[in-house]
Amino acid sequence: MKTWKGEQTVYAQIKRDGNYLEVVKNDAGRVRCYSSIRTDLTDQLKYLGWYQNVVRNVPAGTTLIGELWMPGHPASYVKTAIKNREALWFEMFQVPTERKGCPLEILESLCEGWGLRFIPFVRMAGVTPQQFVGNAVPLPEDVEGYVFKNSNLSEPYKWKPVYTIDCVITGYTDGKGKYLGLVGAIKVSVAGREIALVSGMDDLTRAEVSLDNDKYLGRVVEVRYQCVGTKGRLRHPAFVRWRDDKRATDCLLGQDQKLLDYHAPKQKADKRLSKMLLRKHAEIKCERR
Repeated sequence: MKTWKGEQTVYAQIKRDGNYLEVVKNDAGRVRCYSSIRTDLTDQLKYLGWYQNVVRNVPAGTTLIGELWMPGHPASYVKTAIKNREALWFEMFQVPTERKGCPLEILESLCEGWGLRFIPFVRMAGVTPQQFVGNAVPLPEDVEGYVFKNSNLSEPYKWKPVYTIDCVITGYTDGKGKYLGLVGAIKVSVAGREIALVSGMDDLTRAEVSLDNDKYLGRVVEVRYQCVGTKGRLRHPAFVRWRDDKRATDCLLGQDQKLLDYHAPKQKADKRLSKMLLRKHAEIKCERR
């Protein structure tokens, strides 16, 4: 799937934050479910209601492609949901066995008739993709971005929002493979909270940091990311540039409201714990005297 660069299309469709799933009902009526790397997930998904609808309602010889996802959760939660037998959703975005060029409205109607969900979409009539994207953020927790397309099986273009944040370098990981012997990723923090392992440096920057990485500890760096995950860490972080015009004290949680919402209560709890330990230490010293 290509990254959207402003191409005009007929539809804008939500891109769920889930896992790719291909559901195949062969000519004999046997149903199999495959991940993006062709792992057979059929036996793990048979407990779900939508799977039973595929067995009962979808015609033999049909292939469905969509996202397996959990409302209110990122894609990383899907494995946990399967293990706990939670109510995972499956929403289609493509039906390869239908004709190329088929309007999405027809696919949506087919899915509804089978008791299945089709990923929500809108027609772009009178609205440019640039205007649509400008009004599309902030996105819900379980939406990664949008896919722009013209019809079923047409070439899609993906778009995801991008944000930046200023962070402090607090450590490193060792490089592997072609980066063996060099810095692998940069550990970055905001207000004393580690929020990401950042990659994406060019080879020159990586080499400079690797030569004397202690010199870079405490330096402020600008990081690009997609969103803040459920554990208060940046998703898809990448190095942008050094920010030598900023101090470490300028790197606050309030740069992103989700970071603030996640980490601020923990900071307060840590301060309360520190005060309690200090009082306990003072009491012990008094008793010894």
